[in-house]
Amino acid sequence: VVLFSHSDDFTPVCTSEIIEFSKAAKEFQNRNTQLLGLSADSNPSHLAWIYAIKMSSDISVPFPIISDKMGDIYKMVKNMV
Repeated sequence: VVLFSHSDDFTPVCTSEIIEFSKAAKEFQNRNTQLLGLSADSNPSHLAWIYAIKMSSDISVPFPIISDKMGDIYKMVKNMV
């Protein structure tokens, strides 16, 4: 698993990062690796953002983006490093 985070949905830099991860997702899959996004935004925001990406670029996001509004996952991962 490659767990990566982005700061905010709908921002230009985060959108370009998600698009590039989406383009590379097949290569990760070929290496038996699952992509998993993490953000403090809500799940409804993620769904709207993924839809907006599809409508504007015709790119589907093939991996989950999970909400960590309280920062619990971030804190757990930070303590592991």
